[in-house]
Amino acid sequence: MRNAILLVGACLALSGAPVIADESTREQRATSTLDAVLAGDGETATAHFSDTMKAALPPPRIAGIVGALTQQVGAPSGRGDFRHGCEAGRHATWQRIDFERAALDAKLVFDEEDRVAGLFFVPPQEASPCASGPDTAPLSGRPDAEDDDRERRVTIGGDAWPLPAILTLPEGDGPFPAVVLVHGSGPHDADETIFASKPFRDLARGLADRGVASLRYVKRSKAHGTRMLAETPGFGIDQEVTDDAVGAMAWLAGQARIDSDRVFVVGHSLGAMMGPRICQRSASCAGMVLLAAPSRPLEDLVVEQVRHIGPDQGMDSDMLAAIEQQADNVRRLRRGEPVEGPLLLGLSEAYWSSLSDYSALDVARDADRPALVLQGERDYQVTMLDFSAWRELAARHPGLTLKSYPSLDHLFMSGEGPSTPRDYMEPRHVDDRVTTDIAEWIHHQAAANIGGKQP
Repeated sequence: MRNAILLVGACLALSGAPVIADESTREQRATSTLDAVLAGDGETATAHFSDTMKAALPPPRIAGIVGALTQQVGAPSGRGDFRHGCEAGRHATWQRIDFERAALDAKLVFDEEDRVAGLFFVPPQEASPCASGPDTAPLSGRPDAEDDDRERRVTIGGDAWPLPAILTLPEGDGPFPAVVLVHGSGPHDADETIFASKPFRDLARGLADRGVASLRYVKRSKAHGTRMLAETPGFGIDQEVTDDAVGAMAWLAGQARIDSDRVFVVGHSLGAMMGPRICQRSASCAGMVLLAAPSRPLEDLVVEQVRHIGPDQGMDSDMLAAIEQQADNVRRLRRGEPVEGPLLLGLSEAYWSSLSDYSALDVARDADRPALVLQGERDYQVTMLDFSAWRELAARHPGLTLKSYPSLDHLFMSGEGPSTPRDYMEPRHVDDRVTTDIAEWIHHQAAANIGGKQP
């Protein structure tokens, strides 16, 4: 699900082409804006906002959002130099801010009049270079000093929504079984970078060591976030997740050295929840691996997460009550009842409606593809309560294989004691047992002759 540390941001629809402007002007406006934002001064903070930005993030919201941020990562203690680049075809600035418990980048995106049209607090990342043509995004959230000559940078998605991607191939001529890695919720790079960890890079390289190829890609909401809001403001779960994953499956199946009869989807968190639909809609799907797969409605999981981390993050009863009210609004929407007030996570009515009739359990039950469901027992974002529902389904459907790991968390990384957001701040790696179990299961599908495509 969404990163446990609150990353606040608003990304608004923009039009026209970037103009050449004085970088010092943007630095001055970014400094003024960030000074006021971090002080909770909504009126001053919004002075350089575009009109649409002010509508999305009005002055009264500034103090509450920043209060929630500092409750989770502590007070700011220092700021670095500005870096300049472009985000979704717009000029942008990045500035590293050291908080008590984490370092974040403040990213500001500017419109054609150099007004602030987007504000984000994100994990540390490199500034995206400016380029003409379609939106661009780095393959990773930060430089990768550990190059792997088995990896090839490609572009998938066609002309409409081109997505930077990484194809990782084992040594040898193949043909190899292969997987498409599908991210959790929120805008993600190809490595699914979450603060100090890169779970998809770990999986891709570990699977290659075990004879399985992989494709991982920059999520549409990261590569084209601004454009998505401008052109498809009512986007739903399929535009965020399903459509690009289905396209990636087809692309991968058509590549040399790939066994087109053994292409699997590997979904994590929200990607795991949508894994059954992706496999259902993909003629190339031989089966699915579901990592931390929700079996309950998304709004129930969000409320459970907040209850788990809220006291430790300094969230008071009013904040918790507000989140629970937003979740109730989503439930009313599901039931077709009138809704007043905001919806959970700031997502639109169209987005929540796109999930109303979807059940991962039901689609997996009706599918005739094998599935491997893996769960970390220390995961507080998708819990063993979700896993128990998958276990009940597996008792009636022998095509499902389940396994849980007592010491692993939501990222399938090892730890001790109750998992918390602080775990994500330390650089760690996906446990080798998980990579091995995935690879062995995939190879077993071919050996058992049950991994073929549907006719």
